[in-house]
Amino acid sequence: YAQKTLTARKLWVLLPSTLELIDDSTPDHDVWEILMKSVVTAILKFEDNYGFGLILASSSTNLVTLSGGVTTITYDKVVDMIHAVDDANLQSEDLLEFYGSRSVLGQLRKLKDDNGMPIYSKDSKDHTISGYKFNIIPSMPKTGTISTNTKFLVFGNLKGVFMGDRKSLTFDIGQATG
Repeated sequence: YAQKTLTARKLWVLLPSTLELIDDSTPDHDVWEILMKSVVTAILKFEDNYGFGLILASSSTNLVTLSGGVTTITYDKVVDMIHAVDDANLQSEDLLEFYGSRSVLGQLRKLKDDNGMPIYSKDSKDHTISGYKFNIIPSMPKTGTISTNTKFLVFGNLKGVFMGDRKSLTFDIGQATG
């Protein structure tokens, strides 16, 4: 294994507010709780954008990406992606999954296998493409924004991708005047 340098980054959010707004919160309408949930949602979106941006820019043997314009998605290309993951990084067939935007999933839903059967299915909770789970990632490229060189679909095992995260987020109310 090669040694990698990890760079720590911090993300902070400043929410200007009045003490009256916080003080006027009720158990049913806790402003601080609403603000924290909004901040956490924004941070998760940032992590998706950053993490999948790095994945799309890298060349990993754990992951296979597809580019070439969304209209070029074919059943054969999906099969090629499934079988292009390096066997040394496979670990388990159960860990292999697709990642893309909802609009790319819409294009994949139209594909049929060599017997004319759809390659898309959905059970009670998961979308699947040829039997592999499809994860909708809102920050991945949408069909209307994909050019010929844009990577828009990822397949593989994210267990081999490292992105550190703290175990918890810290929230604090600071008071500043003037």
